[in-house]
Amino acid sequence: LNKDILENAFTTIQKIYDEEYGGFGSGNKFPRPVVFNFLLDYYYHTGDFKSLDIVTFTLKKMYEGGMYDHLAGGFHRYSVDNIWRVPHFEKMLYDQAQLITTYVNTYLVTKNKFFLFVAEDTAHYVLENLQNVDGGYFSAEDAESAPDAAQPKVKEEGAYYLWQKDEIEKILGKEEAKIFNFYYGIEQHGNTINDPHEVFGTKNVLFILNDIFDTAKHFEKTPEEIAKIIDDSRTLLLKERVKRPKPGLDDKILTSWNGLMISALANIYKVTGNSVYLESADNAVRFIK
Repeated sequence: LNKDILENAFTTIQKIYDEEYGGFGSGNKFPRPVVFNFLLDYYYHTGDFKSLDIVTFTLKKMYEGGMYDHLAGGFHRYSVDNIWRVPHFEKMLYDQAQLITTYVNTYLVTKNKFFLFVAEDTAHYVLENLQNVDGGYFSAEDAESAPDAAQPKVKEEGAYYLWQKDEIEKILGKEEAKIFNFYYGIEQHGNTINDPHEVFGTKNVLFILNDIFDTAKHFEKTPEEIAKIIDDSRTLLLKERVKRPKPGLDDKILTSWNGLMISALANIYKVTGNSVYLESADNAVRFIK
């Protein structure tokens, strides 16, 4: 392959790269896994650390933001701002599939277990929510759902995923909620800096504002204690969330998107040896055939 073509592509990507928040461009931000794959290949062939740095920084920022579902795993479709805070809440199969492979490959290059954790968390989301009983993978979960079960036809963007501060305090108790809210940037007046449909009001999206170590320092606890409180709190909130009306399911099963998911699970199986991924991929192959 012509070396100039690769270098021109890399130069173009650098020009649109956001040094401060990761990702590309300055408005809505999409994950763009194909760009990450190119950059990982470019790093492999050239050893240019800048290309790897773009990938690792952006993948961390995407996970920390509201683009990622911090309770059940999986990525929303894109961010409506340039800091990954507020997503368009739809979850697409093709995003999960491609990003699983990207995070796995980034783990293989860096040996940083964080990237493998995100890949596995995303895979679990797909296996639990998007695989049908015969093995095929559904296309997507909608962005909108009903805030009130009594009015199932009145739907709002993000209703399934957003939280009032008072609601969190009621579920977790005041002390645990203080730690959870500090970690996830929860505000009384809401933290959704961008509200395209004007429905978010005082609701909050979960995003990592302060990491485990900053949170531990702030509350004078060990990082291990904080990690346990955050994990327990997420479990409690997820138990409450599943009682809400779920977003609609796009139950089309597309061969091409299933191919991406089968490939992603094969990649993650090769690295982890966890047969759950292999079985799921195998069932999907059988279904497609």
